[in-house]
Amino acid sequence: MIDTHCQSKPKPSRKTIIILLLLVPMTAWSQIDPNPDGIGIYFDTDATSVVTTAQTGDFVQAYLIGTNMSHLGNLYVWESYVWTSYVGQQSPYIHGEPYNAFNTAMNMPGTPGWSFVALVYPEPPLPVQEITLLASLTIFIEDASVPVGLFVSSYSNYSFSGYGPEYPMYPSSGSSTLPVAMVNGETPVASETSTLESVKALYRDATR
Repeated sequence: MIDTHCQSKPKPSRKTIIILLLLVPMTAWSQIDPNPDGIGIYFDTDATSVVTTAQTGDFVQAYLIGTNMSHLGNLYVWESYVWTSYVGQQSPYIHGEPYNAFNTAMNMPGTPGWSFVALVYPEPPLPVQEITLLASLTIFIEDASVPVGLFVSSYSNYSFSGYGPEYPMYPSSGSSTLPVAMVNGETPVASETSTLESVKALYRDATR
């Protein structure tokens, strides 16, 4: 008599894996940027949502988030610059407020870009974590028919004292020329890349 409990389970075929992957909703692959020292704009505080929709005249809530920072401590100062795509005369406005910090950068309300030189208050401290909320952002949508890309500067950095050293943060899209998030547009390149990498990882695990 064959002991069926001792038999190894058959591995799924490649065709089965591909079909199953195609059935998984795209939103299930949303995930935090896996790279160290990332910075991005997200529509949730878990750093998973990078695409949203809005109507003309809406104010969209977003968050500037540092992810997987490789140096640990309580932030003293951090710097970054965020901006929106500009299409013709339809320039979506952006406004930012840092968490537990005072922004010393000069900004004009109702502009498509916002600078941060954020000095963190002594109390409460702002510790670096896997997901570090740096600032809240508000984007005004002037024309819902125009997709709005959100960008982060590649010159972003953070420090634990006023004397350095300064540690760089890198846009979650991989480049300051690529949007890290979109309003009324397609999924940013970085999210599509992460999705592809997730598919590859699932495929490798299933075929081992």
